[in-house]
Amino acid sequence: MIHAAIILAAGRSRRMGTDKAGLPLGAMTAVERIIAAHRAAGAREVIVVTGTNSSALFRMPLDATTLENPHPQRGMLSSVHTGIQGLAPDAEAFFIHPVDIPLVPPSVLHRLLAAAAGQPEGSVFIPTFNDRRGHPPLIHRRLAAAILAYNGNGGLRVIMQRHTISEVACREPGILWDMDTPEDYQRLLHRAITV
Repeated sequence: MIHAAIILAAGRSRRMGTDKAGLPLGAMTAVERIIAAHRAAGAREVIVVTGTNSSALFRMPLDATTLENPHPQRGMLSSVHTGIQGLAPDAEAFFIHPVDIPLVPPSVLHRLLAAAAGQPEGSVFIPTFNDRRGHPPLIHRRLAAAILAYNGNGGLRVIMQRHTISEVACREPGILWDMDTPEDYQRLLHRAITV
């Protein structure tokens, strides 16, 4: 399956106090770890959507295309729209990956892709750990038009719930580990050593 990854990195990181994308986690930054995971899983295209942090991300030598969301104040869905608009025409599916979930290993991405290949009529594939849904969802390209047309409350979740969702059980808790605060970041620093 030809697939892409859209990394959402346009948030203001108010609670963290600094840009999450550039935070170091081991030998790489958060955004570099996510890009590397998707490249290892065979992503033909990786798009990083920036916002107020665009100047910092544009300066980083990323193995990805960087697109600036012109209206990040409109919320995460506007960044999803920016990423989808930048997709190559041949992308059959795409991951939506928030930059504050940086410790998802390639094995999770491979598992989602395998599940999607086995269910050609499926639309959304979401990883779970101990029955809890995590990130990133894998979304079939057929949903792109509906996502781009939607600007209502609830964001991407509302669109996904209108279509077939397949939960894919995973053994990796990293799908649930986010970093919104400095305390979260310190926990992920320790976890990054073993991931």
